[in-house]
Amino acid sequence: MHPYLFKMILCSGILYAYYFWVQRNQKMHDFNRYYLLGSLGISLLLPLFSFTVNLKQAEWPQKLQAVYYTVEDNIVVSTKASTSFSMVQIIYLIGAVISAILVCKLIYSFYRLIEVKKKSHPQKEQGLLLIMTKHPAAPFSFFRWLFWQQEIDLHSQKGQQIWRHELYHIQAKHSWDLLFVELLICVFWFNPFLYAYRKEIKTVQEFQADAFASNDIDSEHYAKLLLWQAISGKTAAIITPFFHHQLKRRIAMLSQIKKTKNQAYRKMTVAPIVLLLIVFISCNFIQESKEHAANSSEKDSAKIIEVTLAEDGKQEVQTHLGETQEDASNTIGFNIAEKESKSAQPKKEE
Repeated sequence: MHPYLFKMILCSGILYAYYFWVQRNQKMHDFNRYYLLGSLGISLLLPLFSFTVNLKQAEWPQKLQAVYYTVEDNIVVSTKASTSFSMVQIIYLIGAVISAILVCKLIYSFYRLIEVKKKSHPQKEQGLLLIMTKHPAAPFSFFRWLFWQQEIDLHSQKGQQIWRHELYHIQAKHSWDLLFVELLICVFWFNPFLYAYRKEIKTVQEFQADAFASNDIDSEHYAKLLLWQAISGKTAAIITPFFHHQLKRRIAMLSQIKKTKNQAYRKMTVAPIVLLLIVFISCNFIQESKEHAANSSEKDSAKIIEVTLAEDGKQEVQTHLGETQEDASNTIGFNIAEKESKSAQPKKEE
């Protein structure tokens, strides 16, 4: 897996785990909405940055700073062109095909909404487009389009509460949130945490709209409205987002008491989590010796050790003095060379 993809999945998973254990089901809907969207943005951008941090040590344990091997041998490079696909290319191709299918599916859902709009007679209402329809998923909103179920009286008490609910979705621009998540899923469909983000963002949006719609009425009365419609709607109500999306959590949230002090503590813990992610994901630590940094410009003598193979197969060790510290650090090593060419030549008779 590409390092960027691995870091992106890891970052989104850590941020979602924090949300699930600390912030989920808390009555701070606005903060949770922006936290979830911000977590997706951080997961996308943070792996793109890299910071280098130098860690200085007191001293080097020894003068020998580098060891490397060199082997003198003939290297044969094959220039034959490969015509077959590698496994990595095949995996990328399959991923691109799946992404294309998801994009086509998303475009088709837009097309279906346009078809529903064409079959009705839209009318302007409070700055939005009201579309009367018999679609089983109505009422629901899409940007500034409000698809309204014809069987629900708009001017009744029930209709006014549903109207306020959907009006908040439009005013808060919730459709942009969902479109952003759907596009991410089309590209990074292999990230399992994106589906959890989509579910939670939808739930938080419903929490926000429920709080706005039930602001002027009793919360218990609004909860009974949700239950009554869920029971009496039967088959059509099963796929109605307004009444059935996380119904149990929505009713429990209506009766929850807001605890301002606890929420402040939970919000404050977000900053350390983000800082730890920056250190863990984007920081590269390099150890640098103070002695090495101070002596890099000075000409200190260093010992160079060369190990070669003699013609009789024995190792010859040679040492050289008088080289600078910088030269020593670049040339210290074991040079193991094959001397087959020399041994193959005939020796001169004395």
